[in-house]
Parts: sequence; structure tokens; C-alpha cells
Amino acid sequence: MAVERRIVLIWVAIAAFAIVSVPSVFFHKAASRYFGFLGGWETGLIKPSKPSAMPPMRKSAAKALNPQPELRFAKFSLKAKDASEVRLVGDFNKWDPAALKLVKKDGNWETIVPLPPGEYRYAFIVDGDQSADPSNPETAERDGRRVSVRSVK
Repeated sequence: MAVERRIVLIWVAIAAFAIVSVPSVFFHKAASRYFGFLGGWETGLIKPSKPSAMPPMRKSAAKALNPQPELRFAKFSLKAKDASEVRLVGDFNKWDPAALKLVKKDGNWETIVPLPPGEYRYAFIVDGDQSADPSNPETAERDGRRVSVRSVK
């Protein structure tokens, strides 16, 4: 009887460990993907702040601080029915082709990127080939290639 109770307790401990640890692994992967599109952010450096532990700010220092810019949600889309993979590269993700993969929806590939107001150069990588956005007439040149330019207001 004592052996059976010990086995049950071991299984309960294993189940409790799995219930606690498995979701945290998925959360870490999701957070890494979310912050990864910006390229330089390390999720290990993101820690919650403790406002109560911060020293009070002087009024002159508070005025000198620049407020963080508001983010706008910029939608990027491309019509490419025959493509098997489309990625987005640009100034906002340090031109990293692995950073941002678009999702196929009714023959269109699309994504939404939170960006502060400004002007951004970008391009699509369709099945490994980089090209400018065909629906955007505003272009610029980067490393000898034509790329698109988008203004976020």
C-alpha cells in the first residue's frame, strides 16, 4: 500500500512539474518570436520594472526626458499566389531575412508591424528572391538594389 502511494505521489509531482514548466517554454518561444522581428532585442534583457524602487525624479529631469513615440500598426501585403514563402526585410528589422515571415491569407501574404512614425525602406523576399513592393511606387536604392519606401504617420 505504501509503495502504491509513493508511486502516485511521484506521478502527481511529475504532472505538477509538467503543468508549470511546459507553458513557460511556449511563452518564452512566443516572446522571442515577437521581439525577434526588431533584430537587436534580447528577450533575456526584458525585465519588469519596479517603479516603487526607482528614486523620485526632479521636475527638471522629467522635462528633459523625451517621451517614447507612439507606435502605429503598418500592414504589409503582397499578392503572390504561387509563392511558398514570403518574408519582409527593412530598416525596422536590420534587413534580417529570418526576422519576419508573412502569413498567407486568401492568396495574399500579409503581416502587421508596429512601427513609430517615420520613413522606412523595405523589400519582400519571395521564395529567396528579394524584390520591391509592386504596389508601392515610392522606391529608393540600397546596396545597388531597388527597395520600396513607406512613410508611417
